[in-house]
Amino acid sequence: MSIKPILSVGIDVGTTSTHLTVSRLYLANVSRAAEPERIVIERQEIVYQSPIQLTPLATDGTIDAAGIVAFLQQQYEIAGLENSDITSGAVIVTGETALLRNAEVVAERLSNMAGQFVVASAGPNLESVLAGRGSGAAEYSKSRRKTICNIDIGGGTSNVAIFKNGHPEATAAISIGGRFLCVSEDLTVLRITESGRAIGNQLGELLVIGAQIDVLLASILTDYAAECLVSMLTQVGYEHPLLITPPLDYTDAIDEYWFSGGVAEIMSTISTRHLDTEYGDMGVYLGRSLVKKLNEQSICFAIPTAPIRATVIGAGIYSFQLSGSTIAVAPGVLPLLGVRMIRPFEGLGPLDPSLPAEVIAELVQDRISRTLVSCDLRWHNEPVALFLPELQRMGYGQLGRWARSLAAAFISHRALGPLILLCAHDIGAALGQLLRHELPASDVVCLDGIQDDVGGDFIDIGLPIANNQAVPVVIKDLVFAAQK
Repeated sequence: MSIKPILSVGIDVGTTSTHLTVSRLYLANVSRAAEPERIVIERQEIVYQSPIQLTPLATDGTIDAAGIVAFLQQQYEIAGLENSDITSGAVIVTGETALLRNAEVVAERLSNMAGQFVVASAGPNLESVLAGRGSGAAEYSKSRRKTICNIDIGGGTSNVAIFKNGHPEATAAISIGGRFLCVSEDLTVLRITESGRAIGNQLGELLVIGAQIDVLLASILTDYAAECLVSMLTQVGYEHPLLITPPLDYTDAIDEYWFSGGVAEIMSTISTRHLDTEYGDMGVYLGRSLVKKLNEQSICFAIPTAPIRATVIGAGIYSFQLSGSTIAVAPGVLPLLGVRMIRPFEGLGPLDPSLPAEVIAELVQDRISRTLVSCDLRWHNEPVALFLPELQRMGYGQLGRWARSLAAAFISHRALGPLILLCAHDIGAALGQLLRHELPASDVVCLDGIQDDVGGDFIDIGLPIANNQAVPVVIKDLVFAAQK
């Protein structure tokens, strides 16, 4: 049976720029005879890319939501698209833009432009992984069986993801980007970010709005920023006050370094730049400083095609995975967006299939209760998704004991439904059937084939696609600023 291609859109609202990419995703059923159906993204084709526009800000420093919506609607018209044409997609509010007061409101306002299935995320781990996938570093790592470190440098942050054989092994982020200072053509300081003040303080330079800096000071500032970035990549456990995440703690050898993002776009054309303040910030200076620093340390690096679009391509194409092997979904429950996800058995490894029923019941109750407390969650107040990759393929009797234990925990916590379970192996339909028997009055969503690459704390589960053969899923992290 042929599967109709779907359109997916990625919308990136970054510190410096806003743009979108529309992709056509071709799906395929790769299951063999007598196997459960397994739907995968076979290939993707970029069908439209918008111009890259400076992210508009209102006079109070917040994001100009109306300006962004107007720009994106204009791009939909140029591409000949309606909102209803988009099946899947992602709105990614990235970098320091995510810390502005109205970032979450803006993401919600844009969500209806990204189809039925949306991820509105500003978390550094997800952003790092998506950029590495969108740049091609992840696929290159997989096809060449290499360890690739992708560094995505934007206006406000730099996000690092290390891929080994295509799998993300480590991520990190630091508040250093090309827009730590906004300047006029004559290097008069127009705006200073918190990271800009921190860089100035580290060098003993007091940066003041309205003051004019010279070319030498601009280069000193970006040389320091470049040194911080390179040190983060090459020194295990490198600490710095501007780190957003814990430092990289990855000791295996890196085969290649890839750079993406707006500053990488500058790095690839640094010899043709005629105006150092072309973008009204430190981007060109930082690009030049990075190339110099990498060459000084004899670090070979690569810059992919269209590096500035890496995150938005990753958002539109690689933000979601498909569950469709053997699933159980109560009718009318989907979509479920922004559900908290917990990992109650993380660290235990594959569970012994011979465990007796009373041991399973005690383990399930104890681990779920402890995890809910540590995450400050009240299961009776909000639905919670349980990620259970430890549940391997097992006999029906053993799976039944797990189903009874999970149902008992759901009941004892007076949990708000539906009961949402995410498995890595093809047990979704069987586990769901057993749980419906144990919980006849509650809705059950049991998906399998789910991999947690970004370690996020939230999950979106979209409406079924591909003739109801697959359900799209995004695991994400949300780090919006507190409302003021």
